[in-house]
Amino acid sequence: MDRATGRSLFVPRTQEPLLRLAASPADEVPADLSEVRRRVVSELAAAGVGTLPEPRFDALNTLILKLTKACNYGCTYCYDYEPTDRATHLDVELALKTVGEALELCEGWLQLIFHGGEPFLMFDHIERIVLFAEEEAARCGKRIIFNGQTNLSRLNDDNVRFSIEHGIHWGFSLDGPPQRNDTFRVLRNGTGTHDHFLEALRRYPEFVRNCGVSATITAANHDDLLGVSRYFRDCGLSGWDWTLFQPIGRARSSDEMDFDVGRLIVSWNELFDAVAAGEFDGFAVKPVLKYVDNLVLGPGQNMCMRKDCGAARDLMSVSSDGQLEACDCIDRTGPLAGLGHASTTSLAQARQSETAQRIRSRDTTRSKCDDCIWLAVCGGSCLAYAPGLHEVYEKECQVALNAFDRVTADLARSDRLLRYRQSCYERAPVAAATG
Repeated sequence: MDRATGRSLFVPRTQEPLLRLAASPADEVPADLSEVRRRVVSELAAAGVGTLPEPRFDALNTLILKLTKACNYGCTYCYDYEPTDRATHLDVELALKTVGEALELCEGWLQLIFHGGEPFLMFDHIERIVLFAEEEAARCGKRIIFNGQTNLSRLNDDNVRFSIEHGIHWGFSLDGPPQRNDTFRVLRNGTGTHDHFLEALRRYPEFVRNCGVSATITAANHDDLLGVSRYFRDCGLSGWDWTLFQPIGRARSSDEMDFDVGRLIVSWNELFDAVAAGEFDGFAVKPVLKYVDNLVLGPGQNMCMRKDCGAARDLMSVSSDGQLEACDCIDRTGPLAGLGHASTTSLAQARQSETAQRIRSRDTTRSKCDDCIWLAVCGGSCLAYAPGLHEVYEKECQVALNAFDRVTADLARSDRLLRYRQSCYERAPVAAATG
């Protein structure tokens, strides 16, 4: 594997001495082996290993609009709501201003993500923003893509119709079957929310099944990923993704909700075995598929799994109070928060702020990542979860090490995972649920 680009190839174990020869400086190779080394280096180069420049990700392509802090749910692990917060709403004029700036900054296309709180509480603003963004994108000669994250509880004929007509791809949050979901994803009175999903599925089955679903991994579901995956598949969904529990917001300093990484890895391996055996062909199990994708494609598509993470690069976020952030998952009480206010700071200025430049300076090679073969395709864990700028979130690291080892071992034996991957993308692509 090329540690800069993430490009890789498989060779027989018997060829390891030739790889070591290729890795040796040319002026240190004996004359009788220099031609052999040249041929090996040439063959590696043909596969993109050792010759391509390290990819750069500098242009803005994604803007998150956190339209409101309000939500009709009271999930006990909500990362976005601190005990001292109040239900602020993003001023629609500020949202329009920022969308216009993002379209000017982007190169060719922009993904606009509606987020909250619960964004459907502000659907009149969504309608106005979408119409403005479509018109402005056409004026700039650029493409606009709409995504969003919802809890599905506020669907009605009008907002479903508008979403379909304007191509808004919604993701929703659900943690699995009722006994898994209703532990922490609850209303303010503690009542579970799973019934709201079932009602949305009953009323708008095609719409809901075309949404992406994301499960937050907590102590309630960390040991049953296979059961969660089977449940989503049996509901007729096209795939699912995960988000690891983050102890900020309502869950700050809470231990009871956090997952056990050892049990999660055992559970992930059980899920992986089922995927590799063909149980989920045509169903996008993204907790597995994202590792396969990065190995096959190299880093880039997933901005959370590369050395240069998306924060303050291809991604920017506008909070409900108008504050500009590098990523909506960065702790807003921490040292990496706050790049300016949208009323007085442009996106371009925010991206050049001292804090943004500090975020982009992150270098996980100062940590244990320096000796890790997977760095290019892993990224060194999520900055928002890491204890320090150049540090690694240990739990995510352990999950990734296990996953990449399992995936590569399987790919070395057969093309079964590649055929699984193809079966997922033969269907309409499932947009990643964000948040």
